[in-house]
Amino acid sequence: MTSPRHPGEEVACSHGLTDHDVPHPSEVSEVPEAPAVRRTVDTEGAGLTVREAHDGPARSMQRRRAWLHLAREDAVLARLAASYPETDPFEWGDHGPRGHDLFRTLAFLIVGQAVTPSVAAEQYDVLNGLVGGELTPGSIAGVGVADVERAGVARFKAVAIGALAQAVNSDRVSLEALDELPDEQICQVLTLLPGVGRWAVELFLIRGYHRPDVFPASDPVLRHAIRRQWAMASLPTPGAADALAAGWRPHRSFAAALLWATHSHQEGWIVTDSGP
Repeated sequence: MTSPRHPGEEVACSHGLTDHDVPHPSEVSEVPEAPAVRRTVDTEGAGLTVREAHDGPARSMQRRRAWLHLAREDAVLARLAASYPETDPFEWGDHGPRGHDLFRTLAFLIVGQAVTPSVAAEQYDVLNGLVGGELTPGSIAGVGVADVERAGVARFKAVAIGALAQAVNSDRVSLEALDELPDEQICQVLTLLPGVGRWAVELFLIRGYHRPDVFPASDPVLRHAIRRQWAMASLPTPGAADALAAGWRPHRSFAAALLWATHSHQEGWIVTDSGP
């Protein structure tokens, strides 16, 4: 199997998956598609839409199907899938907001722009503290930008979260309704909000809406992982990373998760300099 690579760059040695790591093609073809994510109502008082995880067996089969496809397309990803078979692009791991509430997910990702995971978690905790421990569109609306900034959160993030809360409170933006739109239309809508960058929205597509085919090519961890795994001489540009990932459709979110996993033991969930 030949692995695609950045033009002019060498490719690292790669290893295929074993028969125990991925299902036989006939097995995959007989398995129905994983069901859509179910919705329910937060019973802890926020009254907001939250998202439950897929049923275990369906999620597992969705992941195995993605690994099989990626392994066929790319020898490097085949090796990574064999090394990190339980990696799940839709789970936060050690960093991230509690539960699967859409507003809190996007707020966390806005805070996570241009900082490390630990700093993002600290700043998110600051926001929670300012609103009494339950970050919602209603609770954050009563907190001024200056108060958030004095608490150590960058001004552009404070403005962005305030704008998001206002848009949700006024029904100009429904995060639940946006889930019915294609990925690019969601990006166009949410990046109109001041201070909300494309990186945050692309991560929201993965973590919030569980979209299977998103690749945040501007993410430095992904780019550093690509450089290392494909033994490139220099860091690929976002455009070059995006071009490489084009061959991984329709499972680019899973490919991103594998690449993030190669950094997880050192840098947690994600490190990014991708602001708005």
